[in-house]
Amino acid sequence: MRLTVRFQNLCDGGEVGGPRWARLAARLTEGGRPDVVALAECRGWDAHDQALLHRASADLGLVPAGLATVRSLDGQPCAILYNPQTMGERPDWFDGFAFHHGAGVAVFTPPALGGRRLHIGVGHLDPYSRTAARIEAETLCARLVFPPEHDPLALLCADFNSPPLAGPAPDPARLYPGTRAARTDLADPFGSSTERVVNREIAVAVQNADLLDVAQTLHPPHDDPALSAPTGVAGDRVDRACASPALLERARRYRILGVPGDGTASDHAGIEVAFELPPGQDPMTSLPPRVRRHEGPLQAQFDPNR
Repeated sequence: MRLTVRFQNLCDGGEVGGPRWARLAARLTEGGRPDVVALAECRGWDAHDQALLHRASADLGLVPAGLATVRSLDGQPCAILYNPQTMGERPDWFDGFAFHHGAGVAVFTPPALGGRRLHIGVGHLDPYSRTAARIEAETLCARLVFPPEHDPLALLCADFNSPPLAGPAPDPARLYPGTRAARTDLADPFGSSTERVVNREIAVAVQNADLLDVAQTLHPPHDDPALSAPTGVAGDRVDRACASPALLERARRYRILGVPGDGTASDHAGIEVAFELPPGQDPMTSLPPRVRRHEGPLQAQFDPNR
């Protein structure tokens, strides 16, 4: 099975129905309909019985897996849409995250994988507080695969609002004071210099959770600078796809969609990742009952005390 996933920060809702949305929809469906689209900054998509979500669904030719609106403190929820022909019907959906922007996790059982589950998360981390962003990152990584599985197939697509482990660093002059403090540190906090150095703490936290940067793995910065190019207007690659080792070894493509801040679609570029997934068996059947897959909605499975 060839799995294609695209992620896009829409920039304040994407203006669904207008010319900017038309360009975003064209970007997200370029070359054919992907299997999964993950979106950030879906402002207003929860209003009027989720009218904008359903309009976007029709335009993209995809079905909503979920819209994470319950605890989006800034009113900028995330969403995942999917192709039921390749991903299967009625994925589990969980969005119980008290995040500044929002996050959600969809758990698919694609027919081609012989019952094995595929976990795909979408998130948008706090841009103003590095501490809050790290807590959000660690929480989302921990809840991406639940109940726990050995060697899971998992993917997290997010606007991390922070630089990657390596590659382009943000230009401090292009950041607001609040976001500048979240992404960089003073080189000498006790001196008079205003020189700043990049802080990669969030990327380290995600890698510590065994979620590895697909772009960094397939295209190290020294191989092709274009493939580690910035996705945000501040000059760093804030939008990333991070995969579990079992999924990462099947990665076949990473590419950037569009140009950030070109004035026509969004202040973020989109990204695409593709994987070649062979048929497999559900590994949960061989585990002890405590961690076997449970039936029913993912919300019912989630128990923070387990």
